[in-house]
Amino acid sequence: MPSDIEREAIEELFLSYIDGDLDEAARAAFEERTRTDGQFRQEFERYRRTVDLLRSVGPAPAPESLLRSVQRRLARRALRDTPLQVRFPYELLAFVFILAGILYVFFTMVPEPPSNVGPREHPVLLTVELAAPVPDSIVARFGLEAPPEAPAAQRQLYGRLSREQALALLRELTPIVRGTPPKLPAGDLFGILLDFGPLGPLVP
Repeated sequence: MPSDIEREAIEELFLSYIDGDLDEAARAAFEERTRTDGQFRQEFERYRRTVDLLRSVGPAPAPESLLRSVQRRLARRALRDTPLQVRFPYELLAFVFILAGILYVFFTMVPEPPSNVGPREHPVLLTVELAAPVPDSIVARFGLEAPPEAPAAQRQLYGRLSREQALALLRELTPIVRGTPPKLPAGDLFGILLDFGPLGPLVP
């Protein structure tokens, strides 16, 4: 049985997939696991149904008249009994527990709204095949790093760049691009995946 920390990590992964925050490689790995791991797939489907339900309902505060209605019912029931009999307000207690349960589910499972109300910007993925490894100076300048899901036998680098940075990177890589240098498609944010074949020594 997973610990609380592992459960939080799994739920964070589920929410990242639902919101489209995973990169291409992580998303492919997630979908592969849902195809091959039945328990993982069932947990994800339960989580997605819960999130969809909560987001469709939204926060719904109890009306002010509800408490007054419960109090009037308690008063009428008390008048029907003998004056010496003390009745415990079970209806009020049940209402408090139900309200506490709704608040707990809402505040623990519904993610906080984003700080900016605009649509999330997702990078345009562009794969560039190279005939040689990328020089260390270019790797450092553009903050490139190996993607977490990169095949063990391949040498790959990934960078999340603005349009200006992506154009500058492609200019730097023109001498080692395999085939015709790619043209940058429309967009302001790019995920550049550089693939230069089997492992080998980096160019100094």
